[in-house]
Amino acid sequence: MTVSQTCTYNFNRICDNLCQIRLDFRTLSTSSSATGSCGTAGDAVTVSSPFSSAVSAFPPTVCGILSGQHMYFETGTTGDAGTLSIATGTGAGSRSFDIKATYYTCDNLAKYDFLHFI
Repeated sequence: MTVSQTCTYNFNRICDNLCQIRLDFRTLSTSSSATGSCGTAGDAVTVSSPFSSAVSAFPPTVCGILSGQHMYFETGTTGDAGTLSIATGTGAGSRSFDIKATYYTCDNLAKYDFLHFI
């Protein structure tokens, strides 16, 4: 049996006007369980932020092959900006990740508008 491990990256607040971070999964390949669920036997990629309790403001836990995909999460304007955790499950398998983070200020026109899609 493989021992589970967790790699965590904390996003610093690089400016007072930071509102959102986009994560581009250049490469993201994780192991999943036989049922396809994330966590326990399978791996889990989790993002948390000051808006962790708001379902529409941060992405769900994900796993599997997500290369070429992306996700956004809200950072709020105070406190920690957020955390990315990659937890390996107890199942065997190869894993790889290369993730690019893009920071968006609150007044940036390229920022994703969550309210537009709710």
